[in-house]
Amino acid sequence: IPKKARLRSWEVRERDGMIYLWYHPEGGGPEFDPPDLGLDAALSPWSPWRHHKIRIATHSREIVENVVDIAHFSSVHGTEIDFFENRFEGVRAIQRNRGIAYPRGGGKDRFELEATYYGPGVQISEMRGVLASRLVNAHTMVDAGSLDLRFAVSLRRGGDDARLEALADRYIANLTTGFLEDVAIWENKVFRSTPVLCADDGPIIKLRRWYEQFFAPF
Repeated sequence: IPKKARLRSWEVRERDGMIYLWYHPEGGGPEFDPPDLGLDAALSPWSPWRHHKIRIATHSREIVENVVDIAHFSSVHGTEIDFFENRFEGVRAIQRNRGIAYPRGGGKDRFELEATYYGPGVQISEMRGVLASRLVNAHTMVDAGSLDLRFAVSLRRGGDDARLEALADRYIANLTTGFLEDVAIWENKVFRSTPVLCADDGPIIKLRRWYEQFFAPF
């Protein structure tokens, strides 16, 4: 193919109703696969994805650092945390927590959650509470100072589909509210490569070392 007629190609994976695209600045191929949630099965017990997108003036690292930020749950989201831990295993960064959430629309939800980053830009959360849900949180840099945050939720089916649709709408609304509470911080905070930390700040330095593995050397 003549050089001027060539188009750059991207390697993709279609899985669980989503299309993943692998980006490498030097054109390298995928180094790991996205997770398989089993949603492609014909008799999947999970509802179709309900999705949303927000443009945010921040860097992806600010989104990722929420993985270790236990302190902000109560002060920003009004959530009580009874248990919280982090693990870093290869390309995965894992947060497990449980506690009580107080949705903005009212009510009380005792929950357990496991949120896992697969690489630097895709997080899958499994949550058990009043509802059993799966949340995808994916962020892609648009330029040096902004990103698109895409998130989608799937609920475990059971009984009334119309009620499930209404619950999904409320769930998305609550998620959007929660993300916007974080956005107010992400868009105004200043990144410090050597921050002054206290015990409640969580393993930020471990997370940053994990995150650095996905950057090509200068």
